Amino acid sequence: MAINRSVAGPVAIDSFPRREVAGVEQVAVTAPSKPKIAVFVTHGMGQQVRFQTLDDLTQGLAEEAGRRVRTPPLIRARTVQIGDTELQRAEFDMVDAAGRAVEVHVYEGYWAPITEGQVTIRDVMSFLIRGGINGLFRNAYRDFKRWVFGRVVTFKKNHITAQLLLAFGAVFSLVVMNTLVGIVVAARFVQSAGAVEAPGKWPDLSLMAAVTDVVGVFIAISILFGLSLLVVTLSKRAVKVPGRNLGWRLINAILQAFFYGWLVVTLLAGVLLLVFIFLNHFWPGPFQTCVSSLPIFPQWSWVFIWGSLFVIFLVVRKLLIQYMGDVAAYVSSHTLDRFMEIRTEIRKTLLEVARAIYSAKSDSGHEYERIGLVGHSLGSVVVYDTLNSLMNEDELNGERLNVAGRTRVLLTFGSPLDKTAFVFALRWTRTTETREALAASTQPLIQDYAKYRKLKWINVYSPRDVIGSSVDFYDDKCHPTYMPEMEVQNVIDPDALIPLVAHTEHWKNRTIFKELYDALS
Repeated sequence: MAINRSVAGPVAIDSFPRREVAGVEQVAVTAPSKPKIAVFVTHGMGQQVRFQTLDDLTQGLAEEAGRRVRTPPLIRARTVQIGDTELQRAEFDMVDAAGRAVEVHVYEGYWAPITEGQVTIRDVMSFLIRGGINGLFRNAYRDFKRWVFGRVVTFKKNHITAQLLLAFGAVFSLVVMNTLVGIVVAARFVQSAGAVEAPGKWPDLSLMAAVTDVVGVFIAISILFGLSLLVVTLSKRAVKVPGRNLGWRLINAILQAFFYGWLVVTLLAGVLLLVFIFLNHFWPGPFQTCVSSLPIFPQWSWVFIWGSLFVIFLVVRKLLIQYMGDVAAYVSSHTLDRFMEIRTEIRKTLLEVARAIYSAKSDSGHEYERIGLVGHSLGSVVVYDTLNSLMNEDELNGERLNVAGRTRVLLTFGSPLDKTAFVFALRWTRTTETREALAASTQPLIQDYAKYRKLKWINVYSPRDVIGSSVDFYDDKCHPTYMPEMEVQNVIDPDALIPLVAHTEHWKNRTIFKELYDALS
């Protein structure tokens, strides 16, 4: 559906036209203004471009609104000033469920430059190892306990463990492969500078052949998986209603199995390299006999194979820094680390924008009668923290902004909220109820259903997403004040089916925009 656009210049949000008549100031008569809805969206991890997330959300929500009335809305762009804060927003009109014409203003919380260049691969690996040890070896094989709604709640679901184990193992194995191959190749280059093979020197040709074969098989499977993923991703445009297309679902189920197979191959490749190097060093004779049928790949291809592994490692390294680096900087608050200032700056930046939105005034009171908050990926964690901070701040100020009452929806998608809560939770034997209660006291959304859960919390996820998941650790279904409509509503996006890509695939599907439109209207 084509979306019309319009661009307007700066405007003060509480300004109105005035004119002088016979020396007396009079307010110009204008048509009654429409009720206004604000949407505050924040992006996820990675090198996000300014306004990209705002534009994606505006386009999707405006298209969904156009479906309801079969008329594409006109999108306007403005720079506005609310108090001392200057903001950019997108605007369009839509009809809500009651048949009223309303005006929607979409704002963006942009924080990507704050983390840019601040995280190293060493920080990321430390974060992954720390998270792996804590999540897999301290919390995985026992009931998961968490302080919510004033008491300790035990969660028996450990569905996160297998995903974490595979992801952690694959990344670690890739690092091991690259390191070991680098050591073997460098040692071989140093000890065989001459044309004659030096007997008894390490590594010998048999080890070189074995290492090359393992890496070569890994490279071949990786390239095949990458090409398959690319073809399936590009072909989605030609598929109508992907979630209901049986053939499309079958293709992606096969691709998902291929993905798990690739993870297993990655793990095995790292383990095999360690085994081969160990055997070659301590039992060179039997090892050479066992690998006498090698190599599978000719010697002229060795440089290509080793170079391909190095390229793959560079790509993975870049992706880890871009994506997991943001997570490491923001989520590591359970430890005392050097990212405290970064976390503080991110929260301060988003809180300033959100506070301005809630503080906006009109002649009749608050500018926005309904406000929605949206967060994708790591942005869901950030916007969750922002809303909690607003609620705490509003309570301390006598609830002048009525944050809990005017917030209609918190929409999270591709959210790692459950995984971060699980991975970095302290083992219950290493903490106290007082400490856990103090940590929860900064999160009104897990304190009181009646007071703070007036909003609708919708979490859209895909089972194929390796980062996001359902949100289950933020409710206490046995609490006396619990009501089903107050719990997190986990909604599966039926069209987010492509492995790995599913995390960002939500933006191209209708589910998140349909849920947001229904909740706001």
